[in-house]
Amino acid sequence: MLVVWLWLSSHSPLDLLGGYSPVLWPLLRQEISLSIALNVRFGRSFQLEPVVKVLRKPLELRPFDSLDAVALTGEGILVSILLLALSAARLSITQLLL
Repeated sequence: MLVVWLWLSSHSPLDLLGGYSPVLWPLLRQEISLSIALNVRFGRSFQLEPVVKVLRKPLELRPFDSLDAVALTGEGILVSILLLALSAARLSITQLLL
């Protein structure tokens, strides 16, 4: 159950970090993207300054003739590996307890 929850809860944040996504449609007729950066400042002292920006653009819904999308992304593969590892660990622990 935990694996399913992790899979479902990671989908929208990864979409937002990967580019523009209409995650709040139909409440908001805009696509949203998150830009996360870490600024490093040197001077009299060393400072790390996190910067998070919410980028928006108008949502353009239009019919499509074909489905042209990326099937595999780096983030998706990483999440899949993590979820498979959690499942395998849970199975191993369950078998050890039996």
